[in-house]
Amino acid sequence: MEPGLELEQPVLDAARQCGTTVPPGCRGDLDESDCRAVGGTFIDQPHLFASPCFCPTPDSGCPCTDSTQCAGDCVDMQAESSACSAVRAGMCSPFFSTPSCVCVLGPVDQIPAGTARYRCNG
Repeated sequence: MEPGLELEQPVLDAARQCGTTVPPGCRGDLDESDCRAVGGTFIDQPHLFASPCFCPTPDSGCPCTDSTQCAGDCVDMQAESSACSAVRAGMCSPFFSTPSCVCVLGPVDQIPAGTARYRCNG
């Protein structure tokens, strides 16, 4: 991730608990005002991200042990790349496509079930 690029992370509080529905209509190709209007986070960094609108997941922050349990990915956002392979539990990602480097628990993409790999999205 580019130095100084800070992302708005969804906050889990009484108004948005694990498993709460989010507004429909969010897509990666929305412009800034439409993205924000449907609950997305807009990151105008075209050299980093092909789609600037990051859509929230309905299960952000829910505990998980693999990505089949999440609308997005099962991730450990604090794990360093060197420790990722030992991770066996995480939280459902805040976005369908996480705009950063994180430890992802498979099965998803090229990550088999029962394993975790460090992945960077952009």
